[in-house]
Amino acid sequence: MNYFNFLFVVLFILSFLFIFMALYVFMCKKPLIIKSVWMTILFALCFLPQIITSVILFIEDPDFSYILLSLLFIGMIVWVTFMMKGYIIYGVDGKDFQLKLIETLQNNKYEFEENLSFIKIKNPEVEFNISMQSWVGTVQIRSKSMAGQEILKEIMHDLKNQEIKTNILFPIISLIGGIIIMISTISMFIDF
Repeated sequence: MNYFNFLFVVLFILSFLFIFMALYVFMCKKPLIIKSVWMTILFALCFLPQIITSVILFIEDPDFSYILLSLLFIGMIVWVTFMMKGYIIYGVDGKDFQLKLIETLQNNKYEFEENLSFIKIKNPEVEFNISMQSWVGTVQIRSKSMAGQEILKEIMHDLKNQEIKTNILFPIISLIGGIIIMISTISMFIDF
């Protein structure tokens, strides 16, 4: 498979995923809750054509700058991998999510302390970082320690079963972005 065919496949997959995420929120009328590792894979998929191109260029013309570019992209993927742990929630209303999260913790009988960017459960002692962009409708929750992964998994399972209001800005942006990428990909493929 040559580079351009590979690029078209990657772009088509990306556009499909953006459209799928938007349609999920629109049709199910609930936020999309996924593990952050899937977004890391999506991020890596975005850089894969550039990495492959740099390696091919290095094989054809051994110049250190080509390998440096590949190492830069690989370094970015590794950095994102360490940053993206836990869960990401798309298309969520920030205030309603906060209320449902507190309700879930209370239903599970956790004693907790709430702060602006974290929740600390007292028994067992676990701390979660929360990054919320309520204007666009995204939330990232991750455990600060490996011990909290199981508790976080339980909390996310309970949140998936609750009725949480959605924020339609994320699915609109995702749908428009996916359609633009798909049209651009098809246009490039036809012109190629």
